[in-house]
Amino acid sequence: MERVILALKKVEDEADAIESESKRIAAEVVRKAEEEAKKIEREIEEEAQKEGERVFSERIEEAKRKAAEIKKRAHEEGEVIKRKAEKNLEKGVEEIVKITVERFRSVP
Repeated sequence: MERVILALKKVEDEADAIESESKRIAAEVVRKAEEEAKKIEREIEEEAQKEGERVFSERIEEAKRKAAEIKKRAHEEGEVIKRKAEKNLEKGVEEIVKITVERFRSVP
């Protein structure tokens, strides 16, 4: 009977050792999984930041391009208005000279 008790005690000790080793291995697996999850999370965050910066840069470049187009159109339209104003000024000066000449002619 004592041999059976000793054998059972030995089996129980081995079971305890196996359980302890299983818990240690499980804890190690969980730790590695958590580390890998954190690594993946950091990589995703870095990629998201890079993508955000890329999109921001693209939008800035598009805004600069549009601003340049608007500036060019404004300059072109300004030139047209300037030419019209100069032409109207010339017509106005011609009219003033014409009126002035006519008034001088009508003075006795």
